[in-house]
Amino acid sequence: MITIARNILAALSALALVVSLCACQQAQDSGHDIGRSIKKAGQLGHSGS
Repeated sequence: MITIARNILAALSALALVVSLCACQQAQDSGHDIGRSIKKAGQLGHSGS
């Protein structure tokens, strides 16, 4: 069970890395939209906790 959980975590972290890299490339094209969505995500995170 522990190894399965580690594999899932490794896959999720790799997926997050790919997503962040894609976001960085898109940020060069439309930085303002990315900034707005990051602010929205931050507000959602703060209100949720």
